[in-house]
Amino acid sequence: MDAEIWERLFSKYGGQEVRRHSTSVPTEDQTRPDYTVEVNLRKFKILTWPKVKYFSQHLSLTIYVSRSDTVKELLNKICDSDEM
Repeated sequence: MDAEIWERLFSKYGGQEVRRHSTSVPTEDQTRPDYTVEVNLRKFKILTWPKVKYFSQHLSLTIYVSRSDTVKELLNKICDSDEM
């Protein structure tokens, strides 16, 4: 039934690829995990000023993170941004 609904909506409205972050969720069968898809990523506005540790220039960017991201992943998104 889900496939039928999807086809009907897709034929009416079209569609585009929406990348989402998925997280593995343990199940009773350890050889077959289940996955949840992050639908609402958290939005952070990052602002820095010159002479701030690790940043040599003014920075203003918006990043989106999953609730399962670690602090290290958050820092990597900031440091790897195109605006740096």
